[in-house]
Amino acid sequence: MINRLLNDKKICIIACIRKGNDEELISEISKLCIPEGFTVEYLGVTESVSMCAGYNEALEISDAKYKIYIRENTKFQRTDILYSMTEQFRISPEIGMIGAFGTDRLSTDMVTEHSILYGPAGKRSIPVDENYKEVVAITGDFMATQYDIKWDESNITDWYMYALSQCLSFRHSGYKIVVPGQMDGAWIEEQLEHNYDYSDETTEKCRRYALVNFSEEMDIKPYAIRCGIMSFEEISAEDFILPLIFAGIDFSVIELGISINSAKTEDYDLLNSYLLEHHLNAVISYNFSPLLSKVCNSLGVRYVSWVFDCPQQALFDEQVKNPVNYIFSFDKKQVETTKKCGGINVFHQPLAFTVATITEYDITADDTDRFSCQVSFIGSLYEDDIYEHVKEKLSDVALKDYEEAFRNAYGMWDGLDRITGSLAGSTIAEMQAMDSPDTVNNLKMNASDYYIGRILARDLANKERIELVSRLNKYGLRLFSGSSGAQLEGITVGPRLNSKTELPKAYYLSKINIGTTLHSITSGIPLRTFEVMGVGGFLLTNFQPEIPELFEIGKEIEVYKDFDEMEDKVKFYLENEEARKQIAINGCKAVRENYNIYKQLGKILEQAGLIF
Repeated sequence: MINRLLNDKKICIIACIRKGNDEELISEISKLCIPEGFTVEYLGVTESVSMCAGYNEALEISDAKYKIYIRENTKFQRTDILYSMTEQFRISPEIGMIGAFGTDRLSTDMVTEHSILYGPAGKRSIPVDENYKEVVAITGDFMATQYDIKWDESNITDWYMYALSQCLSFRHSGYKIVVPGQMDGAWIEEQLEHNYDYSDETTEKCRRYALVNFSEEMDIKPYAIRCGIMSFEEISAEDFILPLIFAGIDFSVIELGISINSAKTEDYDLLNSYLLEHHLNAVISYNFSPLLSKVCNSLGVRYVSWVFDCPQQALFDEQVKNPVNYIFSFDKKQVETTKKCGGINVFHQPLAFTVATITEYDITADDTDRFSCQVSFIGSLYEDDIYEHVKEKLSDVALKDYEEAFRNAYGMWDGLDRITGSLAGSTIAEMQAMDSPDTVNNLKMNASDYYIGRILARDLANKERIELVSRLNKYGLRLFSGSSGAQLEGITVGPRLNSKTELPKAYYLSKINIGTTLHSITSGIPLRTFEVMGVGGFLLTNFQPEIPELFEIGKEIEVYKDFDEMEDKVKFYLENEEARKQIAINGCKAVRENYNIYKQLGKILEQAGLIF
């Protein structure tokens, strides 16, 4: 710490200007209101060899007690921040440094912007709803001090790690570092893109210095994992955020607008750059992405995928053989199929309850009016008509083969796989001949499994669901679906429901929730089972071989093996309310205790070697 007489009525704003042009920054500073009795000076340092060296140069020149170190692109959002800053320093001599954004748990790669940040309400940070929040580090876009401590220009010679280094220096001197409560508005404009350059050798050298010298003080273990949570265009991975926080794993949410089916070179490059810049040791996603696996394999990054589709064609891609993969599927048969395709680390893992719990206090009068019903079916009717167009073009022999396979599986859920290999090779060949050359040439999975899943399974689902809702309409059925319902006479089709805000309430307010599974899912339990039971809904669903492995039928869940049994059980449980309610209570307890996202994801992380 530098001991010298400082002017406590003076504020100095300091910036290292690499461009040598600070007109815009001076204009920004001129907008600020100056507290009565204070003077403000600006020092723009040019031609400095590093940020620390430049700041030390300015620190030696200015005798201002209060100094604000900013980046050349910092933009002020409020004009009164000098009042707030000086007053906070005046009443709190234990505070050495104030930042607009900061973290109380530093990212394991030592990059503050990769951490969970506190600050104003916005995309970048969690709002501070008190006078201030004490943090371990602040970002370098705004760093205000009331004491002079030299910057470590000997070891931190880059243009980035200076902020973290100075935070450590203030903490070593016994001062607090805080982020103010910016309830009236952000002090500075959010810089969603920071200037950390992973490819710069000097920056990486300084980051490695920080890892060696600061890790213990920042409570970062040498074996700490930094995980990427991959959200694709089609599938969000936000369910993983809270469990990773709960498990104490550092993470970064990857939202790059990439499709899970992408094979584009530009998307490969985008992912590759992101993983390098964010120093990720592992990435996790719902379903398997060959492109992401390829990137991870090239960088030696573990890739964990939790698959909830069956069949997922991507599991037949060559990238499934990559040794960095840890693939978890909800369907046992799919596990074996993936292993046969060359998957090394492939495991069975049931899905989990992921939504918030629902109680009667969460239900409004509008919810009751919209969702309360005797019986509900929520889901697609698979009205894409592709199967009808295919059937129209099949030869008489192939159509007869198809109709026989259809009859053998229709409305039958007895635990047998009734569709795999059910169509003759000649029938499959006719279907292939109708398809586009691109689809046929790029087909990775067995043609029989692909066309049976794409055509026969969806045709079955359409006809079965139409019969299901038609049979149950007389019991007060409510249907919510993205389908038009044009084939359903006398049945009103409600809209598709929001999975986070509406679906849980619909499950909770339905006396009986009806579930049904695509025949292509031969053994696994779909996600909806856990979601219905987890919010306390009573579930009557088709039998799946894995259900009795997880739940006690008749005590925690109810099943049917054909339409007649489904209808009989609907009548019985509408007439026996206590029995129905007790099963719902038991099922809810079983799911919340054993199949919640925290416990299930924890098993995955442990199996993949991400927690110890």
